Amino acid sequence: MGRAATLAPNTPTCPVTRVRSAISFDSDRAREAAITGQQAKRDKQALARKELRRDFADDGAWMELARARGLRLPIWTSRITTGAMRTWLRRLGITVVSYIEWYGGGRLGDFAKRNPDWPLRAWVGLMLEWANDPG
Repeated sequence: MGRAATLAPNTPTCPVTRVRSAISFDSDRAREAAITGQQAKRDKQALARKELRRDFADDGAWMELARARGLRLPIWTSRITTGAMRTWLRRLGITVVSYIEWYGGGRLGDFAKRNPDWPLRAWVGLMLEWANDPG
């Protein structure tokens, strides 16, 4: 038998005890970081609630169009980013080039720059309407 097998489990020289104490220290720091991150997320969402519009008459229609495709719309506090736009265009089967042509040229992020108070949900709703439009 090795030396570790002869030690009592809760003695300071036991390797298992040293690992446990290191884990508990790291979990305390991780818990604090998680709480800080959660607070930052709540603050960001509160700011977005103040800055982003929520009064879109077509929301019910957007929800139906999304449901018909088996999709869930983003939450109201999500901002429009080019990364999110690319993701949603891909999900809807729309190419970036065809979107830019439909929007009137320019760059992918132009819509977000021109409409800073629009949430991602509303933009996705517009894309659902466009993708569902037969003409």
